[in-house]
Amino acid sequence: MVESRDDKKVKKSKQRRGNMSRIQIIIDSIAGAVGAVLGFMYGEV
Repeated sequence: MVESRDDKKVKKSKQRRGNMSRIQIIIDSIAGAVGAVLGFMYGEV
């Protein structure tokens, strides 16, 4: 039952950093996809 307090703290921290983390994940995924495509294109050519 003591873990419930830690869970509440984690949930609050996730809500505060939620938007930033989502944006960072999206940017990382897009950058990774673009990098893979460019690397493949230059690798082929």
